[in-house]
Amino acid sequence: MILILVLASVALTDFYLVDLHSIDESSRRLVHDDLLTETANSQSIYNQADELYFQAQRKEIPLSVIAINLDDFRQINDMHGRSTGDQVLIHYANLLQEHITPGTPISRLYADTFVILLNNVNATEAVALAEELKIAISRSVVLLEHTAVKRTASLGVSTSNQGCIAGYQLIDTALVAMKNAKRRGKNKIQSVSPTNINPMNNRDYCRPS
Repeated sequence: MILILVLASVALTDFYLVDLHSIDESSRRLVHDDLLTETANSQSIYNQADELYFQAQRKEIPLSVIAINLDDFRQINDMHGRSTGDQVLIHYANLLQEHITPGTPISRLYADTFVILLNNVNATEAVALAEELKIAISRSVVLLEHTAVKRTASLGVSTSNQGCIAGYQLIDTALVAMKNAKRRGKNKIQSVSPTNINPMNNRDYCRPS
């Protein structure tokens, strides 16, 4: 009887440990991940950018950021519904991950905007990758049950230099470049370099040159 009770106690302990591990993993995903695309969320990618930036400064290596926004994505939601829009976002998130090195930080920052952090990648290499991603997106077709969806993207690229004091500034600068690319007619790439800190901005934002 004692042996049975001991075995039962061990079994219950194992059960609760597994259950607690599952709860901990679920909590971690809620905090760090975008559950739709299984990429990092905005808080996580900004934290990673700051960490990688300070590492890059110590090692004297570049850190680049690519920001990607799908052109005219809202039309998909309006015409086909949000469920279809979600499928399209998942498709392009997977497509982006196929074209970057495994382990490279990638995030759905918000809505249809993605951010990729490129450690030890200089401006020229980052622009070359952005061009590869732009072409891959424009050529990809999302096949759905009742329709096929094809989109282009506008991309912004930013690379660290002495004008930045934190990684989040690289993301913000890449987002500005991305918006400029969209204003130029979409399906384009805009590359900028952070320069002097803007004293009027409370976030010490790196301005594009």
